Amino acid sequence: GLWMRRSVDESAEFAEVKATRRDSRMPIVEVLRQCPREVLTVFGLRFGEGAASYIFFAFSIAYSQFIGIKSSWVLGGLTLSMLLMIPVSLLMGRLTDKVGRKPVYLAGAIAMVLVAYPYFTLLGSGVLWKVIAALVLANSITLGILEGAQPAFISELLPVHLRFSGLGIGREISSVLGGGLSPMVATALLAHYRSAAPVAI
Repeated sequence: GLWMRRSVDESAEFAEVKATRRDSRMPIVEVLRQCPREVLTVFGLRFGEGAASYIFFAFSIAYSQFIGIKSSWVLGGLTLSMLLMIPVSLLMGRLTDKVGRKPVYLAGAIAMVLVAYPYFTLLGSGVLWKVIAALVLANSITLGILEGAQPAFISELLPVHLRFSGLGIGREISSVLGGGLSPMVATALLAHYRSAAPVAI
């Protein structure tokens, strides 16, 4: 991150706005007043991805203990899936430059819905290669698509001079509500129904 900040120039778009526009005294108020729909869109995009990623990452550890799968299998699979997410995210980011942000993000969102039930079926099999396959399918591929499309897609929703404030508001609120609450909701569903099916739904 430090290397990128020091060596990569600001975009021409941002440099132009910085040179011609004075800083906003109240950027959060300005972004909420001028771009409420865009802030809600950022919130929605981050909410869905954040909720799913915390279920695929954090809840999978609790679920695996509930069904008696070795922690080392899940932790190893999570580590592998996170490493494989890097090239998938980079590839998907490049793909958004060619086909557009929205189609790639939509493909990732649809994939997430389609993967939910098979994910828990594979994870619950108790077979090592299926556990690893579940984690790679959900994290590396599905979340990798969303993670690759999200940065450019979300930042381009807002005007350049308000991007930082708008992204911050939408991202932080959705992280708390989507990412923070989803493992708790999933755990409550598992405790009540003794099954991952309601979590997948």
